[in-house]
Amino acid sequence: MADDSLRSVSDADERLSKARANFFIATVCASCAIFFFCIRSFFPIAYTFFFVVVPILLALASLTLGVAEIVQQRRGVLMHVESEGIALYPLLFPFYVSSICSVFLMTCGPIALLLFLIQPNSVMS
Repeated sequence: MADDSLRSVSDADERLSKARANFFIATVCASCAIFFFCIRSFFPIAYTFFFVVVPILLALASLTLGVAEIVQQRRGVLMHVESEGIALYPLLFPFYVSSICSVFLMTCGPIALLLFLIQPNSVMS
């Protein structure tokens, strides 16, 4: 009797590297947001918004996708066997997170542009 949770070493390493890559991206984005927040007094408010909010959103999305990848590895694919065939139920949470995050990221550019048009010389202190 074979255990379906066993995987080859290359497959397990590939799945773990996806989660690692997401956590690395989250770390880099969070450090960029902290860096730009520390030097915010030199930039107008629009640039500060763009260079702080976008990395924070990317960090949250990458962190969530990394956790979802680990959960998916632990849970596996849910399978339901019927008389007509097999129904697979994959984890849809990463798809929802990436869709929601892409909508927020697409709105950050116009918001930063509006802030720059409203107050072009305003420097955040």
